[in-house]
Amino acid sequence: MIKDNLELLGYACDIAANMAGSAKGPAILQSSEYLKPLGLKWAKTLETKSKKHQLDALDDIHTLCKKLALQTMHKAREQHPFLTIGGDHSAAIGTWNGAAAGLKDPLGLIWIDAHMDSHTPKTSVSKNIHGMPLAALLGYGDEKLTHIGNEEPAIQPDNLALIGIRSFEDSEANLLKMLKVKVYYMEEIQKRGLHQVMQEAIAHVTHHAKHFGVSIDVDAINPEEAPAVSTPEKNGLIAADLIESLSLVAKNSHFIGAEIAEFNPEHDQQQKTEKLIKQLIETLFYHS
Repeated sequence: MIKDNLELLGYACDIAANMAGSAKGPAILQSSEYLKPLGLKWAKTLETKSKKHQLDALDDIHTLCKKLALQTMHKAREQHPFLTIGGDHSAAIGTWNGAAAGLKDPLGLIWIDAHMDSHTPKTSVSKNIHGMPLAALLGYGDEKLTHIGNEEPAIQPDNLALIGIRSFEDSEANLLKMLKVKVYYMEEIQKRGLHQVMQEAIAHVTHHAKHFGVSIDVDAINPEEAPAVSTPEKNGLIAADLIESLSLVAKNSHFIGAEIAEFNPEHDQQQKTEKLIKQLIETLFYHS
């Protein structure tokens, strides 16, 4: 991937989350002394002034994701790399709907997360929209989330793989099981190793899809290494293992873009997570 063409797309939104703070993520990273040596180019950050939450925020999330989708659609169409920086994980609805709309071929997606994010408004107890983006990308949920520039679902189940899952509800697991989505739980990763799992996941999502992207929720990583999240889950991915395995993604010619979501700088400790995000960006887009 050519770093000179990379543009970062800020998504300063946390109204879909269970707590405030992740909306500050793009601004913190844009001004970060650690990221400055990379010379990153940023598009104008998308933001909302809405104070609504849960399902009351549907219209606001729809509007914001539609704007983000326009950005990634143009990037994908021109074959230019992109990186969405959240913000909560509702960003995925815009990022991957747009990318799918910009491509003539099916889109593969590797979803790296502690959670499945596969609720719908009917199954979610919390009603927080950041727990719904993957279901929406698969075509399940409210039309304001499932229809962002595409008549068909952005992602087909055969072209999807989840990595790092360790916290979920039965309704989410049942949906993904019904759709026969490939899910790599932490137990399997601990037995087989993340490198082998990532190799397999890449092969899986590109079997029927010419292009693929990667969505990273920072809470996929051990909270001791990445404390700046809103929903930490213990026994996560080891940061060094994730960075090493992402080099496989970066070197793959079918990789088109990524997103990093749920970075909540209010919870960071000695800027651990900020520094780690720099490493993630370097690995994905600045490989030799």
